[in-house]
Amino acid sequence: MLKEQGNSITEEWKLYMYLLRCAIRGNEPDESVVKGFSGISSQMLWDMARNNNQVMLMEDYIRKYSKYINEEKFEHNKPLEFVIICYEIYKCIRRVVEAAKERGLTFVLFKGCILSNLYPNYIERSSCDTDIFVYREEKEQALNLLQELGYTELAEKSNPEVTALKYERGRVSHVIELHTCLWEDYEGRRMDILDSMEITKRETLINLKVCGFEVTTLGYEQHLIFQLFHIIKHFSLEGVGLKYLADIALYVDAYGKYIDKDSLWKKLDMLGFSKFSYYIFVICAEFLGMDTDILKGQKIEMGPEVVDFMQDLLQAGKIYGDKSAGWQILGMMTPYFTGNRGTSQSKWKRKLEVVFPRAKDLPDEFAYAKKMKFLLPVAWVHKAVNYLIRWSKYRDIMYNTSEKLEVAEHRIALMKGLGLLEK
Repeated sequence: MLKEQGNSITEEWKLYMYLLRCAIRGNEPDESVVKGFSGISSQMLWDMARNNNQVMLMEDYIRKYSKYINEEKFEHNKPLEFVIICYEIYKCIRRVVEAAKERGLTFVLFKGCILSNLYPNYIERSSCDTDIFVYREEKEQALNLLQELGYTELAEKSNPEVTALKYERGRVSHVIELHTCLWEDYEGRRMDILDSMEITKRETLINLKVCGFEVTTLGYEQHLIFQLFHIIKHFSLEGVGLKYLADIALYVDAYGKYIDKDSLWKKLDMLGFSKFSYYIFVICAEFLGMDTDILKGQKIEMGPEVVDFMQDLLQAGKIYGDKSAGWQILGMMTPYFTGNRGTSQSKWKRKLEVVFPRAKDLPDEFAYAKKMKFLLPVAWVHKAVNYLIRWSKYRDIMYNTSEKLEVAEHRIALMKGLGLLEK
């Protein structure tokens, strides 16, 4: 058992994780266990589910908790129309997969339906879009095929490595992100290491039957490495929710037996992900019942920094209500995530770079300054004007300068404690 640091592991965390464990395992909650948490409102649990993008998965279990503690006011219901739309989207995915096979194209699906299939009911894992990797030599054919199937390109959401396409018919709206690189257009030390691992090598691909149809996907070890990379990307840039932990727990339980543990930990160590991954696995094992074989005999324990990590997970990285970091601190945090910057930079310099970022840290909308660095001062003015425009429209969800700095410092402190800034 993990040692608690005083009372730092909150009752809210324990209850939500207990119900989440029941939900992903398809188990009925123990009434005697649930009643021990009677001081927590159902609405609080609902807010946690919403923050963690687990509404469909958790609603029935929150309703059961509400019933057990005689809190009958909890009335949230799964909208039938939303359920129907989810099934229609999976029909879209199947149509795309089967069409690609007929053309002899290799569409490598990852995340999405690969993970949804591991849940008691695959539509209970919400997903915003469908991620497909395609080899560069097949990209043009892939785009032609998707356009023939009724998908249109979303230029504003695309970049050189990821083309976003959307299909709309009636109430169904399905977005595909077609990747030629799993780490999109990020560049840096960690991306170079990932490239060397060749996790999309054709020889390592596997076929799985998921959600009622067969797909090609990444190898077992390769997919887990990608999942951890994906979690770390979002954790570094904006924070992640407990949905990611549920995915990891179910994936390891389903496919851990096919993974070479020595190879996995060697690669995680190369990337600087081993400490973070260890804590993810420990939390999944302790609270979600994940098999501990993946830890390869490592002792299950944690330091005080992990309690902060768990609270950050519960809040899905949000420290200012519903304000989400995301794009607002992207330029500041990207160098830490890619491994291009450690902890040596001073706090005052980080503050300075909020206003005057380096060319390579600018978002894509300032690509002109990345290519022609003499235009950097123009980009700073452009950035300031954009901020003022956005602030006038979206001030309820945007950080001011001091909040932005506080959020960035919070994320940097977490990353440092979890070993993500060690070179």
